[in-house]
Amino acid sequence: MPLWGQPVRLGELRGLLAEGRMQTPRGSPAEHSIQALEAIATLGVSAGVSAFRRVGLFERRGNINIAATLEEVPVPRRQIAAVSAFVELADFRHSAFVHLREGIGVPDRILLARHRLEVAAARVARRGCLGVPPAPEELQAILSTTADLECECSLTKSARAAVNPCGVLSRRWLDVNDAACCLDRSAEFQIALAVASLLGWGEQTVARQLAVGSLRTNLVPVARRGDRWQWDDHSRSAVWSNGAPLLINLANVLHRRLVDAQRANGDGLPLWSFYGASFRDLLALWQGAVDESRLANLIYALALVDFGSADDDNAIRWQTNNDPTPSLAQSGVWFDGDTPRLSLPTEGASLPENELQAAFALPRAYALLKLCFVGRRLPAPPVEGRVATRNGNEPFPNLPLPVLSLLLAGRSDEALLAAGRSLRAKGYPAMVQDDTLRSGEWKLSDDECRRLAGLLLVPVRHAGLLAALCLKPKSN
Repeated sequence: MPLWGQPVRLGELRGLLAEGRMQTPRGSPAEHSIQALEAIATLGVSAGVSAFRRVGLFERRGNINIAATLEEVPVPRRQIAAVSAFVELADFRHSAFVHLREGIGVPDRILLARHRLEVAAARVARRGCLGVPPAPEELQAILSTTADLECECSLTKSARAAVNPCGVLSRRWLDVNDAACCLDRSAEFQIALAVASLLGWGEQTVARQLAVGSLRTNLVPVARRGDRWQWDDHSRSAVWSNGAPLLINLANVLHRRLVDAQRANGDGLPLWSFYGASFRDLLALWQGAVDESRLANLIYALALVDFGSADDDNAIRWQTNNDPTPSLAQSGVWFDGDTPRLSLPTEGASLPENELQAAFALPRAYALLKLCFVGRRLPAPPVEGRVATRNGNEPFPNLPLPVLSLLLAGRSDEALLAAGRSLRAKGYPAMVQDDTLRSGEWKLSDDECRRLAGLLLVPVRHAGLLAALCLKPKSN
């Protein structure tokens, strides 16, 4: 029921009765209360209506109906961009509303997942009606519940037949200049963004399509056909298991992507992202200081976003501008007990000190191994006494599947030797000698090997620091 804050003119009332309607962002009439909230938040009215009163009709004593006011929804003075972004989810939500109903054999877990999505959408729509931009965690909840519903549908054949996967979502959800931004600075979000934004890679020789899809193909059995996602009942790429530890899942995804890369041609590895994680965040993950459940949910959520493609020119430009190789002079590193402290010259201070200390605190084997798992070109070789910048002609790493297989088998010393040989063949000699690696000084336990393999999937923001940590510097 519309409410006016001042007397309405007859012409305005006629216009409202003739043309007024509640319409969802996808252009269809609102069919339930949450869609009505979205219609009010996105479209508003032009007939001077200040609010709407939601009324419930309850049947009492046979055919007697009693009306009760449920809530009053104000009409916003300005449109909130976050609510208008719902149009990208409209087809998926509408299909779920129509085909996933109670009483037609739909499992309760799917109905519960659909309910959580609608509750998250209603929360943001109500804030839109008040003219208040939603908080990042509220937008994250919409993406997370959407991904959860898609995942639940993927497990049931009848649900897959009734509902298509969620459509392609634009990067407006991550645009810092847009009110629909769901970014935050937590370690969980930054790591999830780095993993979820892994781009597709390579080209199959037979079927003119990507040999390795975006990360979404490793989470649920889907395949992209043009601008649409479809279920793929024959997919072998979906290896994520909801019951496995997070780092084990990451290791499984890494292995699958490298296996798929064997049957195609392409430069680099299927491990590139423009949103690398910091070493501080990686250290928190390694030390178990992050909420792994929230991190896994965010990976599913952010994987819905389309992060585009990685052509070589854009990747080279990004690496050149954002990833130099610092100089770590020997005199600039000293130890207080087991804790490394840094006192670098001005020329080597291209990164924050806490980032450098976090890189030192990670396992010693990590830097040497991770250089073999850089998605695009290797960083510039370190140069003693100055920062080394890229020239765009650095080599691509070899396919490191043998290194990963040794690491997953718990043979960390052999994996490190293989990594050293692979880098040396590219003109990147390691600082540590092979005899030291054979001695067992750097050996990891079986559990550490499996966890470290998962850590290798996460793209890093400063690969140049890895080179400075473990490669022999050239003389200036």
